[in-house]
Amino acid sequence: MDTMNYTEDYPINLLDELAGGIWEHELPADFAGSLEYVLAGFSERDRRVIYARFRDKKTLEEIADSENLSRERIRQIIAAKIKKLKHPIRLNYLIYGVKGMEAAAVQKAISSHCETALKSICEIADKLGNMPVDNMKAIAETCETAKTEKRLDELDLSVRCYNCLKRANYETLEDVCSHTRDEISKIRNLGQKAFNELDKIVHKHGLKFKDE
Repeated sequence: MDTMNYTEDYPINLLDELAGGIWEHELPADFAGSLEYVLAGFSERDRRVIYARFRDKKTLEEIADSENLSRERIRQIIAAKIKKLKHPIRLNYLIYGVKGMEAAAVQKAISSHCETALKSICEIADKLGNMPVDNMKAIAETCETAKTEKRLDELDLSVRCYNCLKRANYETLEDVCSHTRDEISKIRNLGQKAFNELDKIVHKHGLKFKDE
């Protein structure tokens, strides 16, 4: 039985599906472009299926006929894509828009750098009060450790990789790098593909695992 609610127009019907009820967020000014930006990460076929289901309001049977697939396969594709759209990063793009996300990223970077700078100053001042002034090695080590933390939800991680790390209580990329490659690779359900993805992101940000 086809149970989709046809009373709401696109894209509200899609957003209601993501919310599991009623989408309560006001749409950003650049929502149309933001939705296209998010859906661009799907295959051409998956985008067709999503558009047919929610924009064109076709039944599962109609979509199955046009895609030469079974009704059950179409249902599985839609369920998988809805799950992906519920990923925190993709949801934030739909809530705040691409421009809003870009502005938030800039603000976070500024705030983070300010906090890091203040931390460095306090740590250096503390060390200067307890060591000879010419002990520049300690000062250099303090500055080296004052790094901007990179939160996992701000990185371009796949849903699988992100969820596995969160379930293992990792919050930042620095948390990940405080462990060895072997320890990270043994995280439940992470898998080799997700580990390789994480490995690339770690080195892309100039970081290393504990045993490297």
